[in-house]
Amino acid sequence: MESSLFYFPFVAFIPFLISIGLAIFSIWFMLTLLRNQREKNNILKAILKEIKQNNHMKE
Repeated sequence: MESSLFYFPFVAFIPFLISIGLAIFSIWFMLTLLRNQREKNNILKAILKEIKQNNHMKE
């Protein structure tokens, strides 16, 4: 009986730990998404620059 009362405080923290974990995962996901979008934008800018340079050479 007393052993179950000993573990009760640890079990009470499970919802708190899950909510903290979800918050950390959400922040990580947003930062990863922003980083990937920034990298894609840089690649597209480089492609656009190359296209503009090639168009100026043809004229």
